[in-house]
Amino acid sequence: MIPIKEEYQRMFEVEEQLWWYRILHRKVLLAIQNEFNSKKDIKILDACCGTGGLLSYLQKSHYESITGFDLSPEAVDFSRSRGLNIHQIDLRELQFFKPKEKFDVIVCNDAFYFLSDEDIKIAVESMLNLLNDGGLIISNNHAFEVFSGTHDIAVGSNRRFVAKDFIRIFATLPAVLISGNYWSLLLSPLILMIRVSQKIGLRLKWINSKNIKSDVSLPNSFLNELFFKIVNFEEKFIKKSPFGSSYFWVLKKI
Repeated sequence: MIPIKEEYQRMFEVEEQLWWYRILHRKVLLAIQNEFNSKKDIKILDACCGTGGLLSYLQKSHYESITGFDLSPEAVDFSRSRGLNIHQIDLRELQFFKPKEKFDVIVCNDAFYFLSDEDIKIAVESMLNLLNDGGLIISNNHAFEVFSGTHDIAVGSNRRFVAKDFIRIFATLPAVLISGNYWSLLLSPLILMIRVSQKIGLRLKWINSKNIKSDVSLPNSFLNELFFKIVNFEEKFIKKSPFGSSYFWVLKKI
């Protein structure tokens, strides 16, 4: 859960336009389509849905059986303002959420960073129990500690991941990792430069540690489209990236 209400406001305002969210939402959609083709009647749950941008995107893509939850009351309010069916619960109590209902897809983007390995395993086990056989868990996550910066502080991120972290957690689960890939490789030098400058700014007290904001903001339209096109190029021509500020994976229940 993001600890500052203003961060949800910032997310809500840019989620449909910002290059990063546009790429992420499309990645989720493609992962769903790769497994379920053109089927639109599948049941989708967005765990830790934030302000509902992904669910709104999926709804516009003609998926109607969608729901979500978040722990933050502000996130729930923003999501409901989009006309979405959203509940307020804790990811760590997922086993109590609709125990008699089954889903085909559960998405959990950028939410595991406040959990321990054991808590992540329990959460993923609970998700698997909510899935139909052959169902998917789709997740995006902060990657590589070198990319940590003021954004992590602003959103309450306690950790970043590499692929082997999840491979270890999934080892004993009744599921198979069907894909896992880092992304934003081509923008990594720029992201890294910004994050390093943030760390220096904090260390030298050029940045006010009591008024830290995330990187969720809309650049000018030219840069926004440029960044989108760069990552779009990467998605098409770099099939297995060795590095990036995010790690996106798809787990299938067996």
